[in-house]
Amino acid sequence: MPQISASLIFFLSAFTLGTLYCPQPLLPIYSDIYKISLSQTALLTTFALIPLSFFPLIYGIISEYISPIRVLKFSLWGLAFSTFLFTLGDNFTYLLLIRLLQGFFIPGILTSTVTYISQTTIPEKIPQYMSLYVIGTIVGGLGGRLLSSFLATHVHLNAIYFFLSASLIIMQCFTLRLQQKPTKPANKIYLSDIFKILISPIYREILLTIFSVSFVFACVMNYIPFRLRELDGFSWIHIIYLGYTLGIVTSFLSQRLQKRYNVVNIACIGLVIFLSSLLLLLTTTPLYIFIIVFAFCGSMFFVHSILMSFVNSVGQESKGLVNGAYVAFYYSGAVTGSYFPGIVYEHFGWVSYIWLLFAMLFISSLIFFVTMKVKSPSCQVKA
Repeated sequence: MPQISASLIFFLSAFTLGTLYCPQPLLPIYSDIYKISLSQTALLTTFALIPLSFFPLIYGIISEYISPIRVLKFSLWGLAFSTFLFTLGDNFTYLLLIRLLQGFFIPGILTSTVTYISQTTIPEKIPQYMSLYVIGTIVGGLGGRLLSSFLATHVHLNAIYFFLSASLIIMQCFTLRLQQKPTKPANKIYLSDIFKILISPIYREILLTIFSVSFVFACVMNYIPFRLRELDGFSWIHIIYLGYTLGIVTSFLSQRLQKRYNVVNIACIGLVIFLSSLLLLLTTTPLYIFIIVFAFCGSMFFVHSILMSFVNSVGQESKGLVNGAYVAFYYSGAVTGSYFPGIVYEHFGWVSYIWLLFAMLFISSLIFFVTMKVKSPSCQVKA
């Protein structure tokens, strides 16, 4: 893969995730502006995530018939334009509709990017480029949140959306240098092909595990600004997402570990750390929450990077379908986690909220471990 392509993969995932998550630290501001509850405000995240729960699979199928680069270019234009439209809103319903529109274009960029990686990279290099993709999403998620908070404070509430819209247009220009490759498959894709992936024990457990991990992660990161405000830690909200920086380190680390150790073992270690850091968030000290979020984010992206490489290495199935399914399950977890558990938090408090998430993730992790280590010993391989 040419170096320009590797660099572009990083920036594409970064600006896309920046667009997806930039409203998150601004949710308390929107709540005050429109006089709505915290769970209603969180819909700004949820609406953008809704299409990501099923559209990646559609884009994955399309990418099997036409070049993923074409899908990428179309989605980039759509996301740039809809991001600009967000700045024209003056009521909350309009903002929700634009966020929903953005959600239709975001999976096109993400799915075509990972499909491009899997189609143009030799198997031995897949973990390296998947880690690069994940690191891009980390930098984008962190940068989008930090920059939106900074610009809202010092420039204007909508400044971040102008910046991201312009950046996406610039990225469009650089896609001209990506190498296009015919991707039309020899055989048609049938509904049964999708079910084959979903009912395979290995794929099923990878997909259900990433759903649970994403669900819990979205829950915590979407509502932690409200928790900090409860604890009189409002000043911490602007820097709480610095925890994402550890995810960059752990993604690089996962790439190295996958070459030397059993991929199932290191995935389970990441899940244990993720579960432990989740429970530690029960603390009532804002400083401790800030520190724990580093471990929470680092372990999440460690697991994400491993599972994304793993799912691209365990079979010969259509890469577009496999990657589409993975992205769909990842964001299905995020969309459900970004809203529904918030109702529990709103009515029963933070402690009940955290224990609910812990129970769900523990059960999912246990099933993953049993399936991979006992029922399907043949999948105990390096990614």
